Amino acid sequence: MDLSSRATTANAMLSGWGKSRRIIFSDTLLRGYSSDEIEVTLAHELGHRLHHDIPKLIGIQAATFLLAFYLANLALRAGVVLFSLQGISDIAGLPWLILVLAILILVLQPALNWYNRRVETAADETALALSNKTQAFIALMTKLTDQNLTKAEPSRWAKLLFYDHPTYNERVKLAHNYVSRSQRREAI
Repeated sequence: MDLSSRATTANAMLSGWGKSRRIIFSDTLLRGYSSDEIEVTLAHELGHRLHHDIPKLIGIQAATFLLAFYLANLALRAGVVLFSLQGISDIAGLPWLILVLAILILVLQPALNWYNRRVETAADETALALSNKTQAFIALMTKLTDQNLTKAEPSRWAKLLFYDHPTYNERVKLAHNYVSRSQRREAI
């Protein structure tokens, strides 16, 4: 994908459904990263494919939206009584709806982020197992963190509310643990 015309960041993703499924690399990643780092990226995206992450994430997001709309409907009905609205379609209830939706996002987002971080960690583990290129994985994460201007270790609150991928430090620790586990298996 042509990302360089809009940003300086690098990215890759698994996209699509069925025969339209593709692994997409940004031009910035293809130009600025080594072949080993691109291989690790490909292995990470294949991890998403192997774990069937797209259908899982679609299902979770659909359930979350249904829950949010259901709760918003209940709140609007309560708002009719609380604020003497003409009905749930009364435009005067819009600020109430916005407040309710903001609270729902604040409550639900940490759980969604936690789940996404677990999905990404599983894809990272698959990338390490498929490529067996720990140093390239660490180099990739270092470059992505620097290029995408991501904090290596954000505050607990920032991670809880805003981070849907593991932090740089978590990913590097995962890679070091992978090496330790591999060495223990070889010793046995």
